[in-house]
Amino acid sequence: MKRFILTVFLLITSSVFAGPFVSINSVRAGHEDDNVDIEVSVIGTDSGEVHGLDEDNLQVYEDGYRVNYVKVKKASGDMDGLYFVFAMDSSRSISRALLESIKKNADSIMRGVSTNDRIAFYRFNGDIKLLNSFTSDRKEIAKSIQSIRREGAKTRLYDAIYDSTELLGRIKSRRRAVIVFTDGTDDGSSINENDVVARSRETGVPVYFVSYRSASGSAKMRRIAKLTGGRVFNVSAGNCQNIYGIILSSIKSVYHINYRSQAKNRGDSHNLEVRLRHGSLKDRDSTDFRFENSMGGISINRLLPGMRIFIAVFSALLFVFLMVYISRLIKNRSRESKKTGLDFNNEGDDSSYVQVSAGNYVSEEPFSEYDEDYPREVPDVMYSEAWLQRKGDGHLSKKIPLLKRDAVIGYGRDNLVQVDDEKASLQHARIRRIEGGYYLYDLISDRGTYLNGRKLLRPRLLHDWDEIRVGGTVFIFRGIR
Repeated sequence: MKRFILTVFLLITSSVFAGPFVSINSVRAGHEDDNVDIEVSVIGTDSGEVHGLDEDNLQVYEDGYRVNYVKVKKASGDMDGLYFVFAMDSSRSISRALLESIKKNADSIMRGVSTNDRIAFYRFNGDIKLLNSFTSDRKEIAKSIQSIRREGAKTRLYDAIYDSTELLGRIKSRRRAVIVFTDGTDDGSSINENDVVARSRETGVPVYFVSYRSASGSAKMRRIAKLTGGRVFNVSAGNCQNIYGIILSSIKSVYHINYRSQAKNRGDSHNLEVRLRHGSLKDRDSTDFRFENSMGGISINRLLPGMRIFIAVFSALLFVFLMVYISRLIKNRSRESKKTGLDFNNEGDDSSYVQVSAGNYVSEEPFSEYDEDYPREVPDVMYSEAWLQRKGDGHLSKKIPLLKRDAVIGYGRDNLVQVDDEKASLQHARIRRIEGGYYLYDLISDRGTYLNGRKLLRPRLLHDWDEIRVGGTVFIFRGIR
């Protein structure tokens, strides 16, 4: 019986306090001769700060060989403020009593943070809404917390965490974290937990959960927290006084490591490993890196001054050539429009022709009445930036920026968004930006275009997290307001 209790205890403690104890945040190589700068985060067994680490505690291996001379220094800036994103579940999957407890927990943590810290606040259910951006005004945050009400049949937990890490990803400081108040339920997100972990690790943002022991999604929350450097706090109402201190300590445990590389071929990828040895703490983390500002294995910083002048002159001449070419192209199009009676320079009149951007190729194709003859929806949100992400097996691919006015989707090689899909047409669908809004068109495709599971019968205004299906390929539309 005692052995069973001990085994259970070890399993529980290992799931809560297991690593990563050391994680590589960033690697910068080639800025000054052969120097390599590494930033690592170190967390103790109690998720607290680790003091006094030196060269003996943090060992560096480059391409499998130990580096003999390294410099280890604890990161300064402890007085700088932290950036938090609070994400609170307000769906009907939680009871009224639990919601009130969560609000008390959020208020308790908010009142314990430093006056230099800034907090942004999301509430999520079947919809995700940013109630306030980063602010140090405690009254504004408290007002946002108290405004939360139970509503919505769905719970988009993973989408909310993704948006939270995306928001913090635009903050340059490493002193930042997401705190999610939830019971762990997710039944409406367009992505899964693996996408959340991948995005969190990409931005270097840890995810912390404030939940209850009876939460349905405890296992998944623990996994996300463990893989992102966060933690799950199982608390009761109002019992959150020490959470801020634990998070603060773990965020402050950042060390800078510097060494002079012995790698010979600078154009290749190199493997870097950092090993932690500190008392009972033993852990390692590795990553691949390349030397920046290198070309063919030769540092650009070592190029002769004459070569730099040549590059500058060549760039200037290329710019002039492109400007002359564009000017002549515009004049030729103007002459052609006068011959045909069509005004190509009028951006407001799209009834005859539209420029269809296809990577570096620009073609002209006639509009059909189907494309433009419809009562256009007025955009309720203006997006300063928008992109697509391909969805496959529950995972999202890298961003496909929608930088042009028109983005054509299909299996054609000249399309901006090319899909390797036999079910897709050559030019299957198009996304067009009009007055800050993005509209989805079906280009009379063989199998049709689907928006959020419904066949597109006329052009529709796109919203954040909309799903677009072209043949058997699904894209997620994302935008920054």
